[in-house]
Amino acid sequence: MVRRSHRRDFLRAAGVGLLAMGGGCSALRSTTLWTLELNGLLSRIPARYENGLVVGSTRVSDSELGTVTFDGEYDRVTKLPRTTTSPVLRGNEAYVEADGVVCEASLNADGFERYDTEYLSFGWFPPAIDGSRMFIAGFSGRVQRFGLFALDLDDRRVAWRRPFNEWPTAVATDGDSVFVSSAAGHVRAYAADDGEHRWTHATSENARLVCDRGTVFVASNDGVTALSRDGSERWYRRVVGNAPAVPAATKSTVYAALSVGSNGTRTTMAANPYLFAYDRRSGRKRWRKALPASISAPPSAVDGTVVVGTIDAEGDGDLLSVYDEGGTRRRRYEVESGIRMRPTLRGGTVVVGGFDGVVSAYGL
Repeated sequence: MVRRSHRRDFLRAAGVGLLAMGGGCSALRSTTLWTLELNGLLSRIPARYENGLVVGSTRVSDSELGTVTFDGEYDRVTKLPRTTTSPVLRGNEAYVEADGVVCEASLNADGFERYDTEYLSFGWFPPAIDGSRMFIAGFSGRVQRFGLFALDLDDRRVAWRRPFNEWPTAVATDGDSVFVSSAAGHVRAYAADDGEHRWTHATSENARLVCDRGTVFVASNDGVTALSRDGSERWYRRVVGNAPAVPAATKSTVYAALSVGSNGTRTTMAANPYLFAYDRRSGRKRWRKALPASISAPPSAVDGTVVVGTIDAEGDGDLLSVYDEGGTRRRRYEVESGIRMRPTLRGGTVVVGGFDGVVSAYGL
């Protein structure tokens, strides 16, 4: 149970019209279900629990951590020092990093506890957590280099550390191994219990991974790769472009948002953003859809639906595009506050967070 105190006043906008356009259909009228606002820049990846999300504001001196239900009820958990990472959950405990200090806050009590870990994660991606271990790829102030750290959350100490030597872009775990991708294009696996290096697989620059149901999916500047737990390549699909976000996977499909040069080469000029869908077992491309603008947040998917946020280059607000499993665009929303936080799907609702601290829910 999440406690119900320190509730922030928020705006309920049920019934307010929002223009939405279906792929190939006439204009439709949808609704903003609710909105609320936090102080500061929203953390990029929310942590999900049974009834809602744990969200946080970052990069301000009075950051806060709170829960928001899928019905739009917000409870502030605690105020925090200047946090830099997205929150992760272990049971009823939420963990965030604040410039090298881990803050542990209970969703059922006021306040937080803190302990030093010597690392800085820079806030680009959340740690991975399994059981009593939390795994962080970040910069060590002690040795002045990048590394992978395992924190024992019960003993509140660094259980092991391993040098990484490249700028990390994502970290994930299946409980047995810890997987880390880098901007240089390498994917490495380490034993979760003692940090022993198991294997390295080279992809291309800007590699970003997600681990789903025993398979590691990697989006990089040369396309999408599926790896087994032992590092062997299951399949690879070449797409020359730029990978700005981690992929999303369901039990049948892998989705990757990639920006591709207009002449088939990697370029920052005239890059066209696309959403790709691949069969997760065979790697067969199911479809490719042009996105209305550059990707601003990682895609999110559940069986039958995928949603991706893009940046409106004209400055009139970002766009949230919703596609079905066959690649038909069901909706395209204009989100005035922009899209920073990864969209979250639940039933007929999608929850997004903007650059100005506004969290909103829209009906699909």
